[in-house]
Amino acid sequence: MADAIRFASTRTGRAAAHPAAVVAMLLVALASPPTSARAQQPERPDPAATFRASPYLELGSWEYEILDYWIASGRINRLSPFTRPYRRMDVARAVRSLRGQHLKPFEERWLERFEAEFRPELAILDGDRRETAYASMRASGGAADWTQTSRDPLRPELHGQFARNRILERASLGFDAQGGPVVGALRLVRDGIYRNDAEYPNGRVTPRQDLFLLNEASLRAEDTYAELQTRYARLFVGRMDRNWGPPHTLGFLLSDYAYSWDQVGWRLGSDKFFATGLFATFNDFPGDTARYFAVHRLEWRVSDKVMLSLSESIIEGGPNASLDFRVVNPIGPWALTTKESHKERNNVGQADVWWRPASGLVLWGSLLADNTSSLRKTDVACCQMGATVGVQLPGIARGWSLRIQGTAMQSLLYRTNHPWEQYTVNGVGLGWDKADLRLGTIEASWFGVGGLVLKPRIDIQEKGTGDFHGVLRPPDEALPDFPRIIVGQAETTIRPALSGEWHRQIGSGWTVDMNWDVGVDFIRGYQHVKGRNATALVGLFRVMIRTPRFLFGLD
Repeated sequence: MADAIRFASTRTGRAAAHPAAVVAMLLVALASPPTSARAQQPERPDPAATFRASPYLELGSWEYEILDYWIASGRINRLSPFTRPYRRMDVARAVRSLRGQHLKPFEERWLERFEAEFRPELAILDGDRRETAYASMRASGGAADWTQTSRDPLRPELHGQFARNRILERASLGFDAQGGPVVGALRLVRDGIYRNDAEYPNGRVTPRQDLFLLNEASLRAEDTYAELQTRYARLFVGRMDRNWGPPHTLGFLLSDYAYSWDQVGWRLGSDKFFATGLFATFNDFPGDTARYFAVHRLEWRVSDKVMLSLSESIIEGGPNASLDFRVVNPIGPWALTTKESHKERNNVGQADVWWRPASGLVLWGSLLADNTSSLRKTDVACCQMGATVGVQLPGIARGWSLRIQGTAMQSLLYRTNHPWEQYTVNGVGLGWDKADLRLGTIEASWFGVGGLVLKPRIDIQEKGTGDFHGVLRPPDEALPDFPRIIVGQAETTIRPALSGEWHRQIGSGWTVDMNWDVGVDFIRGYQHVKGRNATALVGLFRVMIRTPRFLFGLD
């Protein structure tokens, strides 16, 4: 109060002596709390700055397409372009950061859809809702029309049981929950592709003998996990689809093309700099042979425009083999490769870079080194190599993005000297599912209407007979020059296609999701036979109806 009177005297001179002026200043001083009192009042923490545990947004969800566009254009800077899936709360933070930006009209329509989907998370970040333990549930059902059941459209099955047109059902029931630092999810999926996948014939995708009364149901538990999350550490147990690859690209080491499998995972660090990894065991060898897998990744956001990562993986196995815990050590596996030659190990290393030099330009690249050669006494080369490089032009025209990418791959194999272990990593279904090829892709994406993505695309692929998918490794004498990229008679495929998805709200939270990938394969040297050419319509069209996201226990 004394400060207020002194201030009044200083500012008003003689007028400060007027009784009305003095009374007015006294009222102002009385209405304002003392400076010391104001300092003692605790400030409310910003709800958006508080870390909160959160389930993951499953891969394949419609949100990822437009998120990739916003990341490339620089509108979103806190989501990794390399390591997915994202936590739902992190997506909500990214959506919240778009508010106040000068968005284009079509982006505003996409933003509205995000705000509807992530309304509970946004309410927590805005401080409009107090967070408590909660659970949610969502169901979906529909069907897909497959021209054939090979999931890779560039590796079609033109003859045999998998070459026929089929309409296959799909239904899912998903739950996720959060309580304090612990999150969990359970997603049960019935899908006709489990019985008809050309890569896993006769329903080998599902352990039918383990499902009581459901032997023919083709039912899998996908994205089923529990995770302890803090700001700088996470511990994961369960199964979840993951992709460690550049935008719109299957990861070399981990890919969502694979079916999810049981794993123990971890992550240490912040969004700017973190290490992550997982390990698992695969008991699908015949007899008493076991196999173990571990993968690690170090990712560094140098700035909002530059991202770097280093990754490594190791697969080892053998008769009556037990897990060597040194392979779980995130800095140890690579050094084990040459020290113990009696061990059946395969190490793969990878380096990635993502760079946005300008608002309308993104460059990326990945380099792979696979030392399968060390397992073969006749080899003199160190490694099999692979690489992909790409450029993306987001906003090249209103609502359009353009991507150009090239990939060359020698191998990604797990090979041993035991004849009963002639399997490949492809059979495990971990990462990039091809070998011995060159592939070029040009793809445009149009986001001009909220909820609709159209993607005209053309792929040109040349692959050799060293593509070991689905078959045992040929004898060594058949591949005298295996270190070359293309081995033997090449098969060349040119595929123009139109893919896309449409997400339409039909009621209070109910939606219809459509996605498709329809193209024509022009194949020269089909099945690596010189002069054998083929042309085929290859693709699928899927329609799904999703229920609202039912929430329980959220204030």
